Amino acid sequence: MTSCISQYDALRPKVQGAMRNRNFAAGLSLLQNYLVMHEPEFPVLKDMAGCYWGIGDDITTMRLMQSMVQAWPDNPEVWNDLGVYLMMTGHKQAACSALDTALKLSPKSVSAICARNFIEPFDTRSRYVQTLRRVTTSKTSSSRERVHAHSALGIVHDHAGQYGEAFRHFGRANARRKEPYEKHRVEKLVAAQIRRCPRFPLMMVGHPSVIFVAGLPRSGTTLVDRILSRHSEVRSVGESHALTDTLRAFRSHLGSRYGRLDYYAWVDFIETEDMTPFREMFFDANAASPRETGSVIVSKMPLDCLEMGFARALIPDARFVFVNRHPLDVGLSLYRTNFKSGHGFTRKLGWIGHMMRHVYLSLDNYKQRLGPALRVQSYRRLVEAPQEQVIDLLTHCGLSFEPGCMEPEKGHGSVRTASLLQVRASINRSGLGKWHRYATQLEPLVAALGGQSWLDDWALRDLEAASGVTISQRKAS
Repeated sequence: MTSCISQYDALRPKVQGAMRNRNFAAGLSLLQNYLVMHEPEFPVLKDMAGCYWGIGDDITTMRLMQSMVQAWPDNPEVWNDLGVYLMMTGHKQAACSALDTALKLSPKSVSAICARNFIEPFDTRSRYVQTLRRVTTSKTSSSRERVHAHSALGIVHDHAGQYGEAFRHFGRANARRKEPYEKHRVEKLVAAQIRRCPRFPLMMVGHPSVIFVAGLPRSGTTLVDRILSRHSEVRSVGESHALTDTLRAFRSHLGSRYGRLDYYAWVDFIETEDMTPFREMFFDANAASPRETGSVIVSKMPLDCLEMGFARALIPDARFVFVNRHPLDVGLSLYRTNFKSGHGFTRKLGWIGHMMRHVYLSLDNYKQRLGPALRVQSYRRLVEAPQEQVIDLLTHCGLSFEPGCMEPEKGHGSVRTASLLQVRASINRSGLGKWHRYATQLEPLVAALGGQSWLDDWALRDLEAASGVTISQRKAS
């Protein structure tokens, strides 16, 4: 056993490197080759479950987890991982049971406490909350553990209605995160888009092959994705990195042929270069061959909203949905969400405001460039008048109405975003106006956005998106 584990210790960095690079198939291949000569040990099966999860095979992942529970019933890490997987596949009670078992075996497990608290927040007097408080001050706690603990304590106090204390913990969690935010890169990217992105010819006949659902993170993109994926002619690929990976490959191809080029140089070559291999790369990355007539895939990656021009050039018949939720509700949700990685702009309210302003500058430009291929979907109107909006959404996507689309909570498959609990409920208004509880704390965000006048202008835009009547038409009437 010792020899087996030590041999995997040498291989594991390669496996986990492949997983970090989202090359789960390569990681799985390494693991399968390893198991030809070795017994299945815990870390091997743990990583194998992670690879199957990464490629979207929920069934094999759960089978592996169940076998690990049987083989190592006294290992709290196994129960913790099982609980997290069950939570993401919508089995709330089973997830709670697995996490409770993990806590019985290891009452001070920060990961198990935080996962259990995410499902059902603890009372402020809970012994687990006391453990989290000790983690935040202990010199032996890792920085990541302190981030998790502060984030969980913020959820506890929010649930208890203690909003000032909750916000302080969210702020402390963000202060300990290290992800950078490249403000100047975002500014340059959006400026280049506005200056160089072409106006595309209209192609709105029949079904598209791809529907891109985008917007700011925590804006309701997961809900729209689940609504669309309930349609019989639609398959969702979830949060796919295929678009940005394909753009990176195309830019690398251009660089190898023409030397160093600026970010938006693809615009100059989109008509002369053969896009077929890159289009195939996009579909292959989504485990989807070019779609047959009547079959549509939905790619839901929030910040793909900044790359809708390349998406339109790559997939000429694509349709786009930008989800528009109140900026302060989005900002609060971003600030309080403990993202696993990336999204460095969410660490500071000023940075959130900066990103929002540039996302909306980009959106204004794409509305001109993409025309009717782009729908701005009001989140507020969607949850207030769901049937009307779902019908309009499906019509935009070239799809007929199906009653199942009104019940996104009945969709199968895992949800791997921070909205994993919300989308298990029926379409509802619970996500509206949460920012009011934190109005004082969010004042720096309001200032970064441009003050109340910017928010008033956003409200008019949202009304326009919800009603289909332009502001100028409304004033004239």
